[in-house]
Amino acid sequence: MIVVSILSCLVAIVLNYGAVMVLPAKVSEMTLWLLIVGGICLLLVTDALWPYLPTTNLLAGQLRETAWLLVTVALMSRGSRLMVDLQVWFHLNYNKENVHRPPLQWLLRNQETIKRAFMWFWACAPAFFLVQVWF
Repeated sequence: MIVVSILSCLVAIVLNYGAVMVLPAKVSEMTLWLLIVGGICLLLVTDALWPYLPTTNLLAGQLRETAWLLVTVALMSRGSRLMVDLQVWFHLNYNKENVHRPPLQWLLRNQETIKRAFMWFWACAPAFFLVQVWF
């Protein structure tokens, strides 16, 4: 059972890396949001049917929790990028007189670096939770 847990945890970490770092470069933003919303809907249906499913063993529960974690991380990763984009958009459209000031100037100069830092955080942080789910 420990080998299955180790392999499953590693596969989940690789899937998370692909969902957060690789997939956004390959598909459009709308496709990513549709995949996230579709995953949430599928997991909500699974949760509603969970008491009635015949497979309520430990492995099935771990897989379900892993799926929830990966969908949540994908949602938070996209939300983090959207948060930075909305901050930049707001200040460029409605706060032009303060764009030269240091905090906003730093944000505008480093927005891609901030987005990259969010992506790396959301790619690495779930590893701790996946270890907790699988061991």
